[in-house]
Amino acid sequence: MLQTAMHKAIIAILKFPRVQISQNLRVDAELGDCRHAGYFNPDDEHCTLCEAGGECLWVYQNEEESVLQQRSLQELGRALEFAIAYVDSKVSRAGHNFKNCRCELCDWLRDANRLFVQLVEKTDGNKTLLPSFGSRQSS
Repeated sequence: MLQTAMHKAIIAILKFPRVQISQNLRVDAELGDCRHAGYFNPDDEHCTLCEAGGECLWVYQNEEESVLQQRSLQELGRALEFAIAYVDSKVSRAGHNFKNCRCELCDWLRDANRLFVQLVEKTDGNKTLLPSFGSRQSS
């Protein structure tokens, strides 16, 4: 697959939320009853029904850079959208104003939002290409 600058930028920016989500999953696994120590197992019904299933599945699907390099722009965009929502939730729970705060989470969220808007603009907001995009457009 031909890697565009947009592909490379999304792959690079997804590293931060992968680390954040993985760390949270490990802590949750230590405190809870995860039989896989926070690693998603697609063959275990316990994983598919678990509260943290969305985060585990996201990390499982987006952990390997070599796999991400094979993804379409649409798939990378969906991964970015999930990551933005996850980090936005952490920022909100922490009571940060991401437009003014200079912490690592807020810096990443601003950068990711800018990239997301560029992606939507690049695709002309094409709902067929990026069906769940558009709701996240902010500056």
